[in-house]
Amino acid sequence: MLTKDLVICRCSGKRVIPVFQKTDDKDILELAERLIAACEPNGTFTRGDMLQAWSDVTTGFLNTKLSNGLQKILEDRAQFTSSAELDYPAERKKLLLASAAVLKQGTFATEEEYRQAVAQSIESPLGRERLYADLPDNDRLISFRDTSPRELIERYNVALVQGLLLEATSIELDVEDASQAQLRRLFSLVRFNRLVSMAEARAPKESFKPASGHHRPDGAIAPFQTTRIHFTIDGPGSVLSQSRSYGFQLARFFPAVVNLKHWSLSATILHSSVYGTKERELKLDESSGLVCRDAYGSYVPEEIAMFRKAFAAKNSRWRFLEECPLLKGKKGLLVFPDFGFTSPEGTTIYLELFHRWHANQLMQRLDQLDEGSDWPLLIGVDRAIAAKPELQERLEASPAFQKAGFLYRDFPTIDKLISKLDQY
Repeated sequence: MLTKDLVICRCSGKRVIPVFQKTDDKDILELAERLIAACEPNGTFTRGDMLQAWSDVTTGFLNTKLSNGLQKILEDRAQFTSSAELDYPAERKKLLLASAAVLKQGTFATEEEYRQAVAQSIESPLGRERLYADLPDNDRLISFRDTSPRELIERYNVALVQGLLLEATSIELDVEDASQAQLRRLFSLVRFNRLVSMAEARAPKESFKPASGHHRPDGAIAPFQTTRIHFTIDGPGSVLSQSRSYGFQLARFFPAVVNLKHWSLSATILHSSVYGTKERELKLDESSGLVCRDAYGSYVPEEIAMFRKAFAAKNSRWRFLEECPLLKGKKGLLVFPDFGFTSPEGTTIYLELFHRWHANQLMQRLDQLDEGSDWPLLIGVDRAIAAKPELQERLEASPAFQKAGFLYRDFPTIDKLISKLDQY
């Protein structure tokens, strides 16, 4: 994704408008093609070689911010070797001091003679070729996720929005006429990325009106219709701790939105410019023509995959559900559990986890459950938020939490979870 210094946008009144690039622009397509061609994972090609090749390609291209943005996206698709488990600065210092000592002993007829004398004076894992192998420019390119010029421009346009969302304080997202599979995938990404959000079913709009002020690359406008889910998502600007990490998680979620049939997003952005930092509105919908062909369709966080594997290895009578349904609450509020479990007797129990950012959501959920919800739902609460005085008091006073709640640190242990499932 793009860092905020690479985001190209303009302001109009209270609006901030990303400047999307046309996917059929011949000059940009040619630039993209040449940048992609410069990525050669042949075993010897280094990061420095790649950066130099890109510099040669972009010479004379006037829009340096655009070319740097395209390069940033390509670099994110590359995988480089990392230096071995070696203290390079310390080893380098030893070798250089030994070299200096040898040089003081006398003169040498040839450079090779001098090198042999140094090698005899000290055993070092570093040689001439590896002396500065720990510097980033010397990392070797070992793989590259290939793409086409058009797809690179499409990904760039999505990355512009991601860069703006890193500065968001709040986001409103409407999704209309999505399939159940698409909704499950969207809710999964919200949960996997631990976003602070609330979802509710609302009456369908008569239509989604395209947001004005930005241009769809192909100029087309899609038809609009029916069944709507409304998401309210806190942006990184409203999360007091670890907002940078949260911002990346939010930006990682966005590409999945653009592939939906009908969607509408409105975000409040803390936008910085030469005139200072001001709150501005970002408005987008499907008429923007954004496309993301690698929208994390199979994305599962490593900790989730490890948790599933460890749970299965316990050989308990409980099994993971492949898919969790949406649980409908009062006033149209929707809950999508993190996990679902089933027993041989056919009992189904769901689990919802509340992490350090989810204090307000936890309060809302406790209110729902204490008002008499009949959901078969376990509640796991991270000790990082349970220690807050107001939450600690609320948890102790909640009949629902006393019956179906438990505390964990970072992630629940398998034994505790199985115990709670059996008790419930």
